[in-house]
Amino acid sequence: MCMLLYLAATGGGVGHASTLDLLGAGWNKPQVTVAIKDSDRQPRQIVLDVEAAVNDWNEVLADIDDAPVLTWADDVRKADAAIIIRTGDRYPLGQTLTRTVGQSGCVLRSALIQLNAEALGRKMSGAGMRSVARHELGHALGLRHSDDPSDLMYPFFDYGELRSDQDIIISDYDREGIAAIYPIQQHCPVPDFLFWDE
Repeated sequence: MCMLLYLAATGGGVGHASTLDLLGAGWNKPQVTVAIKDSDRQPRQIVLDVEAAVNDWNEVLADIDDAPVLTWADDVRKADAAIIIRTGDRYPLGQTLTRTVGQSGCVLRSALIQLNAEALGRKMSGAGMRSVARHELGHALGLRHSDDPSDLMYPFFDYGELRSDQDIIISDYDREGIAAIYPIQQHCPVPDFLFWDE
């Protein structure tokens, strides 16, 4: 499955969220290994921003019984979730490809996350890089998109958000989505969406 993160030149959509789509799959192991491949030799701070996004998700996962922990692998080829950082107009802002195992397709086997260090030809701020990395890691953990512009998993970032110093954090609703996925049950009844009625 491929989840593209699109860049909106203007503000996000209007409206009130009611759903968060889920992949219907999650990891069934206690540790998910992650590695970063810096294809274009980015400044060290960009890699540190991506590492911070991994740590942010680990804080959320630590509060959920039997959720996996993201740990670091030495080799991107051996990692469960490989993160590749690139630069250039030919790459999307962020993209995640997940693969599942078994007939039911509800257990994740691998994830490939591609991140672009630029938005519209300009370097993103540290907060922008962390926000995009958090969003794509949400896909790698089993989340799709929310229809609420205040959620991290909303599929559009405003260009100004990517250049500002304001992080887009993991929302309570994003957290509830992860809690709905984990722990993966033996017969994999992972929901396809989460409905929020305020």
